[in-house]
Amino acid sequence: MISVAGKELPSETVLPLELAPGTLVQTGANARARLRLDEGVEATLSSASELVITGEKKEPELLNGRARFQIQKRPAGFNVRTRSAVMGVRGTEFVVETGSEQQTAVC
Repeated sequence: MISVAGKELPSETVLPLELAPGTLVQTGANARARLRLDEGVEATLSSASELVITGEKKEPELLNGRARFQIQKRPAGFNVRTRSAVMGVRGTEFVVETGSEQQTAVC
């Protein structure tokens, strides 16, 4: 199950929609979500994860779980946030994982 802005969707759903600031995306135990966050920026949200879109730049904040980010085209001033860290993106591929104890791991 995937939840976007409180609306539950099947785990295989593909949505061509723009995520507005404040939108919460949640994945259930057996679901993943692939999101296009910006031109050249994609994120794959693993199962049992939560991500919210923040601010005018529509930057992702991973609240809980794991997400893989693929940056094809470097957006100016693009950041990925967790409750305990801010990662300035320079153009690459990386994984961010965070949990309830406010620890962040970046690979």
